[in-house]
Amino acid sequence: MAQPGAPSARSVAKIKRILTMLDDHAGQSHALSELAAMAAMSRSYFSRTFRAVAGVPLRDYLRNLKLKRALELVLTSGRSLTDIAVESGFYDLPHLDKAFRQRFDMSPYDFRVRHTVRPEATRHGVKARRHTVRKLVKRDRTLQGAPDGPMRETAAAALAAFRASMRPSLGESQSRLLRSNRSE
Repeated sequence: MAQPGAPSARSVAKIKRILTMLDDHAGQSHALSELAAMAAMSRSYFSRTFRAVAGVPLRDYLRNLKLKRALELVLTSGRSLTDIAVESGFYDLPHLDKAFRQRFDMSPYDFRVRHTVRPEATRHGVKARRHTVRKLVKRDRTLQGAPDGPMRETAAAALAAFRASMRPSLGESQSRLLRSNRSE
């Protein structure tokens, strides 16, 4: 027998369907009245039942879904934080920033810098990339004066592969430096 005040099995099933729908459409905005109408419940009963089933209020659940989506995009895409905020369902970047700071104790930008392995996303990465290009050019010049042999061929092949892998992330000035070095 069900406890007094506990939601019925039918109400729990409706809330679970709503939870599935929310998970599938995380970036969209959902109002309490809209979700309550979908479940054929009053707003207050829907809110109480949702909290009993999900363990958190609707507002917190929706914010967590948005943050989860934003976190995924921050870590896996190079898109602007404003685009990420809007796609995740936040009104704008300041709303994402506030929610992110409350949850992770840092801004989305700081989180991206600390947790991604994309050197082109940070100012430090640009310096590191320039340093790598300079080292590549120096090694290439050294190789040009080296005697022929298997060591030179292996090193030349490694440098060519490195050049090819770096080209998409190089800036125009760095690409020119590599081209000019090859023509010497």
